[in-house]
Amino acid sequence: MLQKVIDAAKERIAIVQLFSKGLISLEKYNEESGVSVQEIKNDMQKIEDLQLELIIARKMNEIEKKSREAEIELYIEEEKKQLD
Repeated sequence: MLQKVIDAAKERIAIVQLFSKGLISLEKYNEESGVSVQEIKNDMQKIEDLQLELIIARKMNEIEKKSREAEIELYIEEEKKQLD
């Protein structure tokens, strides 16, 4: 069951990618599949939103990693000062 849902989602994403690259038109797909143009546009917006969220999450992780590294370096420097 879960695999069917995953496969359907992958197919939907692939179709949206074809639209965004201009390889097929929304209207032509609508005629052949019966899926509404609005539904496809909604999918496209959802994918774009998720891509932005992923970019933001990656940047936040990068910032957190750098922050932890800086904290570790600061801690090491403080420990060295105490040893001297």
